[in-house]
Amino acid sequence: MIVQEALAPEKVSEKTSLAKGVYNGSQARDMVKNLIDCQINIYKLENLKSWEACHSEENTHWMKKIDELIQKREELNNVINKAEREGLNINLESTLQIQLSE
Repeated sequence: MIVQEALAPEKVSEKTSLAKGVYNGSQARDMVKNLIDCQINIYKLENLKSWEACHSEENTHWMKKIDELIQKREELNNVINKAEREGLNINLESTLQIQLSE
């Protein structure tokens, strides 16, 4: 008989920069749109799964998150538009951090 010891989970944390640099308006707008739209699509899928599970109205939790992201995308686009109008550089930095937990 083989006995396995229960090991404490290893603390793992990874962090990487996805988009770091100076971009023109078009590039910055595309990057912001794609990053936020990806998260919106995840929330839409979760909302659909929730609806399929109980066949009730849309889950307000997911819809609220979607609305917040849409608003944030508009705010960021306004900042990018302002930078373009004023001839300013657009510095972007997007960080992805993964941590494992129980």
